[in-house]
Amino acid sequence: ENTILLYFTIAGFSISIFALFLTLTIHSVFVELRGPLPGKNLMSLCFALLLAQFMWLFGSGDTDKPTFCTIMAVVMHYLVLVSFGCTAVIAFDTRRTFSGQISKAQSRSLGKSRNLRFLAYSCLAWGVPLLFVAGCALLDHFQVVFIGYSNEVACWIVSSNGTIVTFATPIACVLIYNFGAFTHTVWAINSARKETHRVKSSREDQRAVFKIYVRLGSLMGFTWFFGFC
Repeated sequence: ENTILLYFTIAGFSISIFALFLTLTIHSVFVELRGPLPGKNLMSLCFALLLAQFMWLFGSGDTDKPTFCTIMAVVMHYLVLVSFGCTAVIAFDTRRTFSGQISKAQSRSLGKSRNLRFLAYSCLAWGVPLLFVAGCALLDHFQVVFIGYSNEVACWIVSSNGTIVTFATPIACVLIYNFGAFTHTVWAINSARKETHRVKSSREDQRAVFKIYVRLGSLMGFTWFFGFC
C-alpha cells in the first residue's frame, strides 16, 4: 500500500539475498570456514534466511492463486521460524564455547562427534519449527483455530491474533533466550580477560572485543527487538 516501503523492501531483500548467497559461496569454497561447527551453523542460518527472503520477494504477492498463496504463507512462516531457530543454535553454541567447564569437553569433540552435534543442532533448528508450523497449518485448514494463512491482500498470516500467537510469541521466546546466552557469553569473555590481565588493554583490543559483541548480537537476531517497539 506504500510505494516507498515497497521499494525499500525490494531493495533491502535484493541486497540481503546477494550478500547471503555470497556468504554461502565463500564458506562452500574455503574448507577452513565451513569445517568448524560455527561455520556450519552460520551457513544453516544464511540458507534459511536466503530461502525465506527469496520466497517473500517473489511469491508473497500471488494473491490471485489462493491455494498457492496459502502454501507460500505456510512455507514462509516455517522458514522465518527456522531462521530464529538457527540464531538460538548459534547462541547456545557460542555460550557453550566460552563456558569454562564445557570448553574442556569441546576440545575432545572432533570429527564424528562434531558432525553429530551439528546434526542435532539442525534437527532442532529445522525440525521443531516444522512440527510447530505443520500443527498450525492443520488447525487452520480444519478450522479448529483461525490463524489466517493468506487472503486477497497478502500471502502471509493475516490474522492479528494468529500473528501474535504463532509468529511473534515464538520469536520473542527465542530472542529472550538469545539475550540470556549473549549475557552469559559476555560475562565469560570478561572473566577470561580478567584472568589474563587484559581488562585494561589497548583501545584496539577493546574495539576488537566490542566488534565481537556486535557480530554476536547480529547473529543472534537482536535487531528484531526493533520489530516489537
